Amino acid sequence: MKTKESLFRSLAALVLAAAMLGASVCAYADEGGSRYEDVQPDDWFYDAVEHCAKYDSPLCLIEDPVHSRIDTHHYGKSSLFYPDRTFTFDPAVRDICMLHHVLSKMSDGYITPSNADKSDYIFYTGTYATAFGLYDTFVGEPTDTKTPIPRAAFVSLLYSAVPEELFPEEPPEITIPDVDTDTDLGRMIAAFYAAGVLCGTDEDGTFDGDRAITRAEEAVIFSRVLQKLGF
Repeated sequence: MKTKESLFRSLAALVLAAAMLGASVCAYADEGGSRYEDVQPDDWFYDAVEHCAKYDSPLCLIEDPVHSRIDTHHYGKSSLFYPDRTFTFDPAVRDICMLHHVLSKMSDGYITPSNADKSDYIFYTGTYATAFGLYDTFVGEPTDTKTPIPRAAFVSLLYSAVPEELFPEEPPEITIPDVDTDTDLGRMIAAFYAAGVLCGTDEDGTFDGDRAITRAEEAVIFSRVLQKLGF
């Protein structure tokens, strides 16, 4: 008899298999509309939410603000996305691990683990993140359960989760008003600007790294990563 853990893993494998076969509609989405009541076609993040949902991950498995991810497998997803809600370090790590996992599967393993069993760690995100080196580029301190993670810290986590091919081989010189691009963090931020994943929070391209990232912003970032990699 399968254990509860193995059933969860089997479910995840089926979801990822559907994505690799080119599933074009999120299983939770209503026909012709968003799966979330608070995501409307005229919202600036609507296309990003729908794009991520098209692959059934990572957004369909994004940290649910009401239930834990495991609970949502049993009880279904919330009908609200809460686009303006921020999140803390642990949910950010979980979402980035899921993105890494999905990209690895859809790209036939372009991020190759040293041990194939590490792919099973997706249900233990701290272990997964450590096994794949996703903390290697993290700049900052992990926030507590009440303090939102800043945009700069989020981007530094994301950097290790995406392949080098996302970034241009000869990146243009990037000037960001509030970022020192001579630092490690600054170079990571500039690389995402050069890749077209980040474009700033205003017409001057200000990064605003100390501000907490929102769920809508995360959706847009994930969608751009998927697009740039051809998904």
